[in-house]
Amino acid sequence: MDQLHLPVVIWCCTSDAGSSGTSGFILLSTGVATQGNTGDVLIATGDASSGRGGSVQIVVGFGDSGSGGQLYLQSGNSASSSGGDVFVTTGYGTSYSSGSLSIRTSNSG
Repeated sequence: MDQLHLPVVIWCCTSDAGSSGTSGFILLSTGVATQGNTGDVLIATGDASSGRGGSVQIVVGFGDSGSGGQLYLQSGNSASSSGGDVFVTTGYGTSYSSGSLSIRTSNSG
């Protein structure tokens, strides 16, 4: 029997902070492993056969007081071996070139 593949939309949000305070907190995590490895977390878009693949965006919101929020990407630590690696890889193109990689700071003011 063929499986029916339906689109799934997950909308997860927390309450607004109102006139003061902090808006909510969302944690996406695997459990702790007392023996063995912990699980993986994968955030991905699906493949497109007659179109382009979707985007994945991680965005820190705008604030009008104080410094902007930080974005941290950190690999894992190890007590018995090397720390985890960080890989940033652009996509390849079968007809043209691979994607470009840009790391830049914004202008102030």
